[in-house]
Amino acid sequence: MAETGLDPIESDCQSVGLNWKECPAVALFPQLTSPFQVGSKQLRNRVTVTAHNLNWDHDGRLTKEYVDYLARRAEGGVGLLICFGAASVHAQAGAIHGRVSLWDPENEPLLTQLAAATHRHGAVIMSQANHVGRRGSSVTTEQPLLAPSQVPEPARREVPHELTVAEIDGIVASFADAAVRLHRCGWDGVEITSFGGQLIEQFWSPGGQPARRRVRQ
Repeated sequence: MAETGLDPIESDCQSVGLNWKECPAVALFPQLTSPFQVGSKQLRNRVTVTAHNLNWDHDGRLTKEYVDYLARRAEGGVGLLICFGAASVHAQAGAIHGRVSLWDPENEPLLTQLAAATHRHGAVIMSQANHVGRRGSSVTTEQPLLAPSQVPEPARREVPHELTVAEIDGIVASFADAAVRLHRCGWDGVEITSFGGQLIEQFWSPGGQPARRRVRQ
């Protein structure tokens, strides 16, 4: 065997490629390959591809390359595929940072194709869903920047428009609309992103400053 600098387990795992279940190291963790129930869905194992952003979209539109890449993760044998890291639910959040636009109906054909490919390979598929709030840019979206209060994010320093109750209701509805679209396209679930300084977290603490919270009576 050629000298690779890897220990025997690492070398064996690399040699099997997509057939990771044949890797000797997997036998050391039997629970990893055991089924797991999540709500109404049963995962074939506990291996998960977590959400990550590839910047392979085109202005928020899915591409065939993006779909093929994600489908290959399912083909590789994972139980759960969480996509996009994180997809935008609202036009005013835009497709900044390479985010796929869940609010755009033009994405439905490839969303459907990706779900079908994932299920064909035996995996469950979910999408992260998000609104960036003050972390966005009106220069990119050509729409007002939205946030719980007029406190700019330190990195971009753009003063956002303070959301009204009606606008908050509209954003809540956009999360629901995104979930409905995904369900219609054959997806199994949605993971709502509320960390990393995104809009939901901004209601708790906008960049370390006292948050102006809206409480509905």
